[in-house]
Amino acid sequence: VTEAIQRYSYILGFVKKHLRNDKDVVMAALKRNGYELEFVNAELKNDMEVVNVAIQQNPLALRFASESLKNNKELVVKAVSSNGEALRFV
Repeated sequence: VTEAIQRYSYILGFVKKHLRNDKDVVMAALKRNGYELEFVNAELKNDMEVVNVAIQQNPLALRFASESLKNNKELVVKAVSSNGEALRFV
């Protein structure tokens, strides 16, 4: 799985659910493509560390964060500072 994550930027939508719920697998995938946040479970979409990695890679990944984190000023400022389009998802 780790090798596949390193090779392909879109992988989480194609792996088994238990892997999409594994924080280590998710973090590795998000470092390559923040938009993969779309495919992780609700608990990880509410994890500041996970969402922060996704937004670092692609600020528009804010779209898939939990509602709670979409209301986190620090996170929103970080995303919007990198790409103003992220404001659409708040």
